[in-house]
Amino acid sequence: MAAIRTSSSSRKVPRKKVSAKKPWKGAQWRLSEATERSRGGTPLKRTLREQVLAEWRGVSEPAPSPDRTVSVKELIAQLAPKLGLQNRLREEEMLAAWNEIVGEFFAQHSRPARLVNGVLYVLVLQPTVLYELDRRWKGMILEKIRVRFGSRLVREIRFSVG
Repeated sequence: MAAIRTSSSSRKVPRKKVSAKKPWKGAQWRLSEATERSRGGTPLKRTLREQVLAEWRGVSEPAPSPDRTVSVKELIAQLAPKLGLQNRLREEEMLAAWNEIVGEFFAQHSRPARLVNGVLYVLVLQPTVLYELDRRWKGMILEKIRVRFGSRLVREIRFSVG
């Protein structure tokens, strides 16, 4: 044992030596894995905080869960075919584009009602407009729809007064 002298007395006081090494003493400071990943580096094994907490608790902390956020656009793109909504979405796109496809006059006097098994049903306000659309414009409208939405979506157009 080492003795320590004090100035007031010549009495020796025993001094304890610290023999147990503490792993956090002298440990270097480290970034967390998430911070390291965000900076473009490779993730480190464990941070100093994780080491200290693991020793104190006797159990290591679970690994942080990865960020699995997905945008709504990606989610809809994945779910629409699974739920059979792809045709319905295309139908809504067609309704929105009807004015551009047929022109302003015919768009005011007609509207697509539904799309069933490749047949587009269009409701028309007047019989004269129905005749014009059915006899003269049907082929051109069908061609514009096929160019814009693909040839598989609509294979026929049926007009009716309604």
